[in-house]
Amino acid sequence: MPELQFALFETAIGACGIVWTARGVAGVQIHDGSARATRSRLLRRFAGAQDATPPETVQRAIDGIVELLRGEKRDLNDVTLDVDLAERLAANLLALDLQTVVAKSKLLRALRETERG
Repeated sequence: MPELQFALFETAIGACGIVWTARGVAGVQIHDGSARATRSRLLRRFAGAQDATPPETVQRAIDGIVELLRGEKRDLNDVTLDVDLAERLAANLLALDLQTVVAKSKLLRALRETERG
C-alpha cells in the first residue's frame, strides 16, 4: 500500500481531516465531534497514515473543502484523487457491509425461529 499521509484542518463545522498519497487525495474525514475523535476515526480508516504538512496540491483541496463547508460554491474537480487506493478501500468496505448484512440476516432468522417457539 502506498505511503499515507494526513492532516487535520479547521472548518466551519469543526476539525476535518484529509489523507493523501503521492498519487493524490485518498480520503476525507468530516468532523466527528472533536478534533481528537476526527483524528481517531481517520486513523482507523487509514491505518498507518502519518501526520504531515500537506503539499500544495492537497492544500488546494483543503482550501476548497473549507470554502464548501462555509457554504460557498466551489468546484473540486481539479483535485487529483488516488483512485487505485479508493477502489481498494471501497472494495474492502463493500466486503464488510456484505458480512454485516449476512450476520444481521442470520440474527433475524434466529429471532424469528425463537418467536415461533
